Amino acid sequence: MRFYSSIASEATIQGGVDGGATTITVAGATGYPASTPFTAVLDPDTSTEEIVTVTNRAGGLWTIQRAQDGTAALPHENGAKVRHMATARDFREPQEHIDASTGVHGVTSGNVVGTSQAQTLTNKTISGTSNTLTNIAQSSVTNLTTDLAALDSTLDGHIAATAAHGATGAVVGTTNAQTLSNKTIAGASNTLQVRQQDLTDAYYILCAQTADANIAASTKTRVSYTTQDSRGTWASDGHSSRRIVPVTGRYRIRMWGQFKAGGISASNRIYIHDAPADGTSEGTMLRQGNIQTSTTGATGADIGITVTVNAGRAICFFFENNFASSVWGTDGGLAFSGYSVEYLGPA
Repeated sequence: MRFYSSIASEATIQGGVDGGATTITVAGATGYPASTPFTAVLDPDTSTEEIVTVTNRAGGLWTIQRAQDGTAALPHENGAKVRHMATARDFREPQEHIDASTGVHGVTSGNVVGTSQAQTLTNKTISGTSNTLTNIAQSSVTNLTTDLAALDSTLDGHIAATAAHGATGAVVGTTNAQTLSNKTIAGASNTLQVRQQDLTDAYYILCAQTADANIAASTKTRVSYTTQDSRGTWASDGHSSRRIVPVTGRYRIRMWGQFKAGGISASNRIYIHDAPADGTSEGTMLRQGNIQTSTTGATGADIGITVTVNAGRAICFFFENNFASSVWGTDGGLAFSGYSVEYLGPA
């Protein structure tokens, strides 16, 4: 850029200059720009008028560029006038700048980017830290639209895939209603909250234990102890010793127990039955075990069987007291019992 002053005085050349000189000595130059470059006109309004650009000032000694703005480098006599003036280039250059679409404001190549012009940018890095990009529709992104659509299709396929992340089968959701197969759920690192009636076609163990209780002489009762039935009689009381089989299959069934009694020795028994679910009969005895008791204590029995049971049937457990009523006292009764039903798989 060039520098300007509104108070520059008319000065004169001392000693004259020829057409090849690059310095001139000027007298009486006051009010001229302190910085260079600036414009000076030698011999203004004469046939030898020449426009020069002053590139350096050292007192009255000026370094100049000759023949500026369409003029010629001519000799100038001693005393020739020197003026600081506006010339054609001071008006032409702004107009060229206004009309320019390239190479302006120090930009060496390419076009100036306007705020509303339709333009294509290349070799640009737009920082996300110092810029905010808003309201960019996918339809306005050239060439990326196809990539986004392909990615979206891939994601949709991944979401719907039955084989994803190396797993075969559907992805298991936290709330989706799904049927799982071929899964091992470790009890050590998981907590399973499942009701017996919700178990279907799965591995499970049902177990119950009792406390001391007396059983009347010559009677048979369920492990639940809430009723005492006459020997050989079945009643539908639905207590904990009656387990409904949810699915036909092979089951490992076990029962264990121990009586305590005073008096003479006698034979007492524990039973496993396959019975109707409605409790209309005792059904079929699957296994029986004897418990021997005496005045010195009791020896428990532990019985088990692996058998196929049909869905809807009931596995029932009984204790039987064969002491005569004359020797059965308050020390007699069941000390401990337990049972389990384990599903092994299809029949």
